[in-house]
Amino acid sequence: MFVLLTGKHVHDLRTWADWSSTFNCPVYMTEVDSVWANRKDTPSATLKLLKEPSTELLPGLTSLICGGHFPGSQVLHSLPPNTPIPTLFVADTIFAVQSSHNPDPGKRGDTISYQFLWSIPNFIPLPPDEVLKIWKALKPLEFKATYGVMAKITNVFERPGQSLSLKARVLQSAKIAVKAMGYSDHSIFVEQL
Repeated sequence: MFVLLTGKHVHDLRTWADWSSTFNCPVYMTEVDSVWANRKDTPSATLKLLKEPSTELLPGLTSLICGGHFPGSQVLHSLPPNTPIPTLFVADTIFAVQSSHNPDPGKRGDTISYQFLWSIPNFIPLPPDEVLKIWKALKPLEFKATYGVMAKITNVFERPGQSLSLKARVLQSAKIAVKAMGYSDHSIFVEQL
C-alpha cells in the first residue's frame, strides 16, 4: 500500500505524515511539489520524492509527471499483468466533460471530451504548450479507462464499437482546446497516435 499525492493541494491536507504513519506506508509526491509539504522530519512517516518523468512504483503501476496546472501534476498508469483494462488515473491533470464533439454521430452516450485546465472551478484553460506537454507524456501509454477527481462525473471507459479509442479522444480534445484558443498552427496539430 502507498499514497500518491499530487500538487499544491498537499498543503491543504497538512496530513501526509499522518497518512503515512496511520497506514504504515510511504507517501509519494513529486520533488517539485515537496515545497508544499510540511512536517518533513516526522520519524514515523516516509515521504518519497519522485524526480524522474516516469517512475514504476509497483510492477505494472507507474507514476508519470505530466505538468499542467502545476509543474508536479502527475497521473498514475496501471497496466498490471493479467488485468484486462489498462487504466489511467488522471486526478485533475485532465478533466472529462460532456461534449458536443461526438465522433459517433447518431450514437448516444459517447459524448466525452477532455479539458486541459489551469483552474477547473473557473474553467481557465492551460496554455497550448502545456496541453502539448501533457499529451506527449500520455502518448506512449495504453489505456481504456480514465479515473478522474470526481468519480461519478469523470470516470470514463472505452466501449466496444466506438470509432475513436479513449486515447484518440484525449488527442482530439487537446486539438479542440488549442484550436479554440486561436492557435490553429500549433505543433499539437501534427501529433498522431
